[in-house]
Amino acid sequence: MLKIKLGDIACCTASIPKEYEDRYRALHDRSIERMQSKKRAHTDIEDALAMKQTVAVVNLLEKRGVAISGGTIPSSIAMKGNSVTRTGNLVTSNSFPSSYSKGGSKTSTLFALSSQSSISASIQNMDIRKSHNAIVEMAIADFFHCENIPDAVVESPRFKRLVKVCRLVGEDFVVPNRKRIGGELLDINYENTYSQNKAELMKEAKVFGFAWMGDGATIHKMPLMNILALNGTTVPMTVLIHDCTKHMEEGGKKDAPYIAELFEGKVMEYDPQRLCTDVFYFDGASNVQKAGEVLMAKFPRSFCFHGGEHVVSLFFSSIAKINPVKVHNAGLPCICCSTFFNIILTIVYLSGFDSQNLQDV
Repeated sequence: MLKIKLGDIACCTASIPKEYEDRYRALHDRSIERMQSKKRAHTDIEDALAMKQTVAVVNLLEKRGVAISGGTIPSSIAMKGNSVTRTGNLVTSNSFPSSYSKGGSKTSTLFALSSQSSISASIQNMDIRKSHNAIVEMAIADFFHCENIPDAVVESPRFKRLVKVCRLVGEDFVVPNRKRIGGELLDINYENTYSQNKAELMKEAKVFGFAWMGDGATIHKMPLMNILALNGTTVPMTVLIHDCTKHMEEGGKKDAPYIAELFEGKVMEYDPQRLCTDVFYFDGASNVQKAGEVLMAKFPRSFCFHGGEHVVSLFFSSIAKINPVKVHNAGLPCICCSTFFNIILTIVYLSGFDSQNLQDV
């Protein structure tokens, strides 16, 4: 509107009335000022954070008995009084807290916190690697403390790999923003993980078969349906989290036909010949139990049980209703032996025996 080039708007060829031009210019100036204000706030936060961590690193090194000498010791932050300014590669502290000044005096003190190896000779009685390690260590600790991340995460193999590979990046590396984390990078991670999980599940499917489980949930007013799969060599893996919002908006419900249709589509992706699907686990809700009956009809080699992760009593109740289990259960002397024997028979049963073979066992 102001005929400013590179504004992503084609310049208008018509004349602009004075009153409109003033209004557009004021709008443009406010927009520029808003962007500059955000940039200044971001820079101030970075500087304050660097100053805070610099002080913390000095404390850490002093507690470890590392001598911090005065002199020309470079860093990217210069601290003067309570303000933070950029001064190239020098750290300068005037009116610095007395606890960090030698002998309690508030003289200018320069701290050895640089990552430049060319100035390592100016550091007296101090290995430059100790300085680097302390800087990274304190940065990690400050990140975990201030972002309220559980301390145990620091021992995660993924976090350790993150720190390891960060040493390889160059100065042109740009930290991905939240849109890339939740967009492109999330899609790639999902596709790779899904493919690897599918390959792992398919590896021993013909030997151990598939067991499927699922449940409905509403999270932040979003109706969802999850499907998990496992076999004898894998832990339960999530193969689908389906958003039911559109179906519900059209007047649908999470009823048995809808749930059975969702499961059938995903099971057919893994078991198109309907030969490896052995069991479906659902909780005690009537809609999913009816969906299990529909799936049993569509996959004749399968059975539907109550999921042990929901109600253990219902799980063993379902097992006890199997005819071979009922026959063996009738002559057992006590409930503990009965439960144990039911578990043994269930393991044998889910390992690939059909009903006739199980009865023979």
